[in-house]
Amino acid sequence: MSTAPNNSAGTIPGFVTQTVDAWLPVRTTVFDAEDCARIVDTGIKAFLIELPQALPILFNEIADVTISVEEPPATIASYFIRLSSIVTLPLFRYVRVTAKVTFEPSPIVSVNEPDPSLKELAALAEPAYYLGRALDLALDLSELSSPGCVWTAKGVVVIDGNILESITEKVCISEFNPRDESTNAWPPVGSLSLTSTVRWARSIGMLNAPLATSRLQRALAAYTRVVGLGMKTDGEVLFHAMQGLEAFYCDGIGDLRRQLAEKSKLWLGPTNATVNVVGQLYDLRSQYVHGAAKLQYRHVVADPWEHDEKAMTRLSSGSGFAARLLVASLQKCITECVTDLEWSFSFTTSRSNTI
Repeated sequence: MSTAPNNSAGTIPGFVTQTVDAWLPVRTTVFDAEDCARIVDTGIKAFLIELPQALPILFNEIADVTISVEEPPATIASYFIRLSSIVTLPLFRYVRVTAKVTFEPSPIVSVNEPDPSLKELAALAEPAYYLGRALDLALDLSELSSPGCVWTAKGVVVIDGNILESITEKVCISEFNPRDESTNAWPPVGSLSLTSTVRWARSIGMLNAPLATSRLQRALAAYTRVVGLGMKTDGEVLFHAMQGLEAFYCDGIGDLRRQLAEKSKLWLGPTNATVNVVGQLYDLRSQYVHGAAKLQYRHVVADPWEHDEKAMTRLSSGSGFAARLLVASLQKCITECVTDLEWSFSFTTSRSNTI
């Protein structure tokens, strides 16, 4: 696909501008406690306010983005109901994202002269793709800018009433639910600008290649896996969060436990804990990865929490702490505009000429 400059000013020779709509069911706080709802609503509002500025940063093809909260057309609403009846409840509201996408049409190779209407739909797939992927990325990054706030069901991208792309559902990381927040939690996690978060992600090369290679790229890639897991098993969250932390903090095959514990304190500041909480986290990770921990079957009949609450609590709290540590580490990169990071050890000496 060819990259076009932002087309808000006019027509570019050889390029086409298409108006594209996306419909996104966003979870509301109607059933949440008042204090929790207030925090989450603020985070959702901040995300939606900055979305029109953030999407064009992700893709130059996107411009003139507008956001509105409204009911979708009947055909789109029916599609959502078929996907899941839960979106009909007041638990979700619909957000409409409208944008102009400027792109260079790809040649459509036809076999035996396909139906002209199908050929036309194929031509619209490209602008729909840009808006769909930009929203996917923005939602992934929302857990860095508004932790614990933005929760969406599967969305769709529409042109002229035709559903052409889907937008992946996104669930909050449970560790950041305001009801579970502690004022003394370490490391601290705050709210950031979505625009700054998106600029940082792009600056480290998030869109340059499908495979992450640098330290920060690999940490961010693992973070996106954590976000993508949603409400799946804590063990998978623990694995990918620790994958991101080791990419961020560890070098070589030395004492990874010690590297993670010492470097995280250097980067995020010391914890008030009387024990090595990061070291214990690494031990939990090792037990899980190497099969020493109790492992849950894919399909279970009994509730594992009722079977062994102690083991499940340890795994759940460990995965949540790992996610917090990873998000806090990346948030500091964003606030301090860090695009690369190298760890080194140094020392300072004083010398005397009288010895």
